[in-house]
Amino acid sequence: MMRLLQVEWLKIKSSKALWILLGLYVLVVFLSFSNFKNLINGLTVTFNQVPDMDFSLQPILEYPDVWHNLTYLATFFRIIPALLIIIWVSDEFGSKTLRFMVINGMRRTEFFTGKWLLAFFLSIFCTLVVGVYVAIVGVKPDDPAVFWQGSSFLAAFFLSCLAYFTMAIFISILLKKSGTAVLLLLLYGWLLEPVLSLSVHSDYRAYLPMKSVDALIPFPFLKYVDVPVMASPDIILALPVLVYIFIFSFGSIVLLKKAKL
Repeated sequence: MMRLLQVEWLKIKSSKALWILLGLYVLVVFLSFSNFKNLINGLTVTFNQVPDMDFSLQPILEYPDVWHNLTYLATFFRIIPALLIIIWVSDEFGSKTLRFMVINGMRRTEFFTGKWLLAFFLSIFCTLVVGVYVAIVGVKPDDPAVFWQGSSFLAAFFLSCLAYFTMAIFISILLKKSGTAVLLLLLYGWLLEPVLSLSVHSDYRAYLPMKSVDALIPFPFLKYVDVPVMASPDIILALPVLVYIFIFSFGSIVLLKKAKL
């Protein structure tokens, strides 16, 4: 494993895209978290017969709510590091690097393992960034024990990133071109799956890939209009996500073994 990581690191460490997109991710998360209170200041919402509610008066940035609220917000920025995954995988095909490595003895499964390990550690990086910023932005509680309540949403965020990045690997191997891979990744989440869900029985819609991933950190703000929202991630919801990580991983290996290099 360490050998594969070293090989991958040597290939990406001098990449401008790596440092630009990681820096962009850190900056976007910081700005969105820092200005989140301003964005919701004065926001009102009407839910069924509940009167308009001023969200600025809610404990949105207080513990334990802040863990759920800001990890949910951070899921919208997964696309930035996912671009790195797509660039790294697609460039291997475009530059014939993969062909060269296979000729020199690298197994195709090792190629996938190296890229998946990058996705794994990139997920850890994204989770650490979110965790540090939540600790900075959150209103410090009087009771230190309250600080950690709800922090399990960080684990859910890590798993959502890993699933999303594994899907990005699969799409990149399938299409082999970064532009079309980015387009398909975006279109699938925003358009294709919502349309597909219309033809799926309502009992099974929750098990579609992006719905399963998004269910790990559900929309948190309904609790402020007295709608029950889970206080911590449900481990049962992680099972279909783990299944999809396996499916996309297995599918990537199958595509690699059949690919003409």
